[in-house]
Amino acid sequence: MPYIGNTAADRFVASKAATQFSGDGSTTAFTLEHSVGADEDILVSVDGVIQEPSVAYAVSSGTTLTFTAAPSSNSGNNIFVYYLFRTVATVDHPSTSALTATSGTFSTDLTVSGAFTSQGIDDNADATAITIDSSENVMFGTTTFNPYSSNVNGVSIRGGNTSMQVSKDGQVGILINRKTSDGQIVQFGKDGTAVGNIGSYSGS
Repeated sequence: MPYIGNTAADRFVASKAATQFSGDGSTTAFTLEHSVGADEDILVSVDGVIQEPSVAYAVSSGTTLTFTAAPSSNSGNNIFVYYLFRTVATVDHPSTSALTATSGTFSTDLTVSGAFTSQGIDDNADATAITIDSSENVMFGTTTFNPYSSNVNGVSIRGGNTSMQVSKDGQVGILINRKTSDGQIVQFGKDGTAVGNIGSYSGS
C-alpha cells in the first residue's frame, strides 16, 4: 500500500523465546540470555522433565540460573529454558536529585548519610520540641543538658547520671498538685526506702 514520507526504519527486534544448555553432570550454574526478576519468570526443562521453581533451581542477579543438583550429561542440549517474563529495564532515581514523597514504608533500617534535621516529634510540627543527644540526654526547650548550672531556661533529663534539671526565668520551675485527699505530695528516699516526704494536711 503506498504511503507519503520516508521508508520506516526497522525498529523491532524479536527476543529469543528459549535458551538451550548442555549438562555435563557437574555444572550447576548457567547464564541466561535475558534478565528475569523471579524464579517463576522462566520454565525450565531438564531431560524432558519440568523443574520446580525455587526448589530445583533458582535465579540470582537476574541472569544466573543455578540448579540444586547438576543436570545430567545426556548427549546434546538437554536443558531448555523458556522465558515467560523478562526484565526489560530498571529505573533508578538520580542520586543528585531531591526526592519528594507524601508517605513511604521502609522494609529495612533507614540509613541517612550527612546532616539530618527533624523539627518536632510529628509531621505537623514546625519547631524543635525535643532534643536527644548521643549521651541519651533528653532536653525540652533547650539544647543544653545542664540548664541548672548553665543558667538557661529549659528542662533536661540526664542520661548518664539520671538526674533531672529545671531552670525557669521569673516563674515557678516545678508545679506538683495532689487532688482531693490529704497525703504525700513529694516523697524522698534512700536506697529504695522512703525517708521523708512533703505533703498536705487539712489544706496546709
